[in-house]
Amino acid sequence: MVRRTLSGGARRPAGRRAAAALALLLTPGLLSLGPAAHADVSDTLDPGPINAGNTYGWYPLTWKYDWERGQSQANWPTQSNGSGMSHISWWALNVDSSNPNADGNYSNPSTGSVSATQPRKGKAYGRWEARIKTSSWPKAGGAQYRAVAELVPQGGDQCGARTIGLGAFTPELTGDKWSSVRPTFDLYARAQGQQYTFQKAATWSSTHTGYHTLGVELKRKKVTWFVDAKAVAQAPIRTGGVPYIFRFALEAPNATTPMMRTRYQVDWVRYFKLHKPSKKYKKINKKANNVPVASASPYAGC
Repeated sequence: MVRRTLSGGARRPAGRRAAAALALLLTPGLLSLGPAAHADVSDTLDPGPINAGNTYGWYPLTWKYDWERGQSQANWPTQSNGSGMSHISWWALNVDSSNPNADGNYSNPSTGSVSATQPRKGKAYGRWEARIKTSSWPKAGGAQYRAVAELVPQGGDQCGARTIGLGAFTPELTGDKWSSVRPTFDLYARAQGQQYTFQKAATWSSTHTGYHTLGVELKRKKVTWFVDAKAVAQAPIRTGGVPYIFRFALEAPNATTPMMRTRYQVDWVRYFKLHKPSKKYKKINKKANNVPVASASPYAGC
């Protein structure tokens, strides 16, 4: 018999729950409770069990990565011009500014940018969502990274001219640690020499673990952004059927500036087709069509 959590997700086996508890002590906020039944969003809950997928009735779920219960443990292809790396640990994809095994005391600053890119065939249209957080350690000093979650063309993207940003932000100081508890997300979409931008400040309680859910719905003539299970902005953009894949990155201004030790953690990512949600979700999806339109400006690229 499979035991269920209050949020509706299946519990891990006992052995993995014990290991997960240890990981939670070492790095707070690593565990996701899994998808929940549709419910109203509350500022007292971590984003994740409640997300855009189950709030707006997205389906069908075509693929997901959550690195649990037999999911692929293969690392996503990594690019770095400095000390960064990516790895699968704590049932999550981690984009680290430095190798944690080489400097477990975080006594040295990092250098350069690092990114991890989805290792599968892209999709031209649909709904994408990810649950993310960052943690930074100021012990060694250094400048702050910019954390980025994007959809990029599978075949490459010259100067970001066709990139869709689910959310980019700079970690904030919470106590003695820089984190993603309450960031301001930069949302953007570019195509055909045009750029649309919008800013959304997170409003979740400062007591939560720092996780947020970022999503986009991309149709042939429109993109809609979702932050923490709420539609927040839209833009009339045509991407021309380019297949997109996920990219998560920590971006530095150059390869040599000392940077603050930072970890970008991706708890799960999901892709849904554009099937029409059931009547149960008609009202909330109608509201999603009335969110503000992002600001437009020319985009020259490099």
